[in-house]
Amino acid sequence: MRKIILLFVLAVAVAGKGQNLLVNGDFETNAPTTNGIHVGWPTTGWTLASGTSGNVVQVDGPGGFNYGMNGAECDASIPCLQVPQHYFDIAGGKNTLYQTFKARCEGTIEFGGSFSTEENKSGTGSITLYSGAGLGGTVIGTVHPVTLPGGNSQTDPWTNVTYTAAVPAGTYTFAVSLDDTLDFDNAFVHYVSNCDASDCMTGGVREVSCNGDGTFSVTLSVTNHSGSPTQYITVAPPPGATYTVSPNVFAQPLNSGGSASITVTITGATSGQTICLDLALQDVEGKVCCNIRRCFVAPECACMKIVQTALGCDPGPDQYIYSFNVTNLSGFTIQQLIVIPSAGTVNPQVVATNIPPNATVPVTLHLNGLTANKQLCIILQSFRDGVKDCCTVKVCFIVPEIKIPCD
Repeated sequence: MRKIILLFVLAVAVAGKGQNLLVNGDFETNAPTTNGIHVGWPTTGWTLASGTSGNVVQVDGPGGFNYGMNGAECDASIPCLQVPQHYFDIAGGKNTLYQTFKARCEGTIEFGGSFSTEENKSGTGSITLYSGAGLGGTVIGTVHPVTLPGGNSQTDPWTNVTYTAAVPAGTYTFAVSLDDTLDFDNAFVHYVSNCDASDCMTGGVREVSCNGDGTFSVTLSVTNHSGSPTQYITVAPPPGATYTVSPNVFAQPLNSGGSASITVTITGATSGQTICLDLALQDVEGKVCCNIRRCFVAPECACMKIVQTALGCDPGPDQYIYSFNVTNLSGFTIQQLIVIPSAGTVNPQVVATNIPPNATVPVTLHLNGLTANKQLCIILQSFRDGVKDCCTVKVCFIVPEIKIPCD
């Protein structure tokens, strides 16, 4: 009776993990049906790197086929049953077996597998997680080495290894490398917690915009799939984040299947920074029903916006007159603009503006020495507070043909 209870507890623990993102991690799909070695046997779902062939081994537990010291008499399944079982081996050298999978949301994954030895010898291998498809991507975290001492290869227990990594949604590759004296079985990749809780909630970033004062506005969509009404949507940065989010709580009732759009302000972030937000649905009693994490890269924010531009003939001594409106998005008063044309000359080169934050003023420039049908770019460099450099913007256009002098 005690053994039955222990097995039940083990089953519950495994069921609590997320679904295995790898296929045929136990090498039982399309497996051989005769005991012993099967060099070159195809491994469904897996790709073997060029070089030494793979080998799918069939064993049938204690008292059955005697594989001897060539390898384990059981695969990595627990308990070891007297039925046909399979594991993977490299036939006479070193090589890497890999499989590409999709991580469908931001989260923490666990990945690993089980190793055993051959010929009673020690063996070395590793498990590596790569970004993208195949072995050419960036290593996620580190290469995880596995070294087993020599012993009794036929009966020694399998060694199970587990590693963790925080990943955004995307494509990844699980790779296991083996030398000739290591075998492998029961590969897995799963989320530590429910990914995106598709039976609970979904959500995403719809729009991110700069506010002109160093903050960002982020509009998010949230849909309740929990099967029950919820009362609140909460938004917060992950623990340890250097930025803040406001507001954090939205009184937004949602029936199951209902959706809402919310907007928060991010303070303390910079352009190009990866921003993550933890979203949760809560019921009327304030209990968390489910949560997801969404990440994005903060956009580049211009300190000025140039609009309503016009370029024409200058009725005065200059060739062209260029006029536009400039809006100050920097959050500071722009005291003056330095004007740098890519060709010709400009007057004035220094424009006194004194533009308060979010204000708009007109600017007029007079240009000479330009060539029609050629591109002209103008850099506007803003200064503020004791000639401290604020930022620059660049506008480009094709110089039109005009009649000079103007009528």
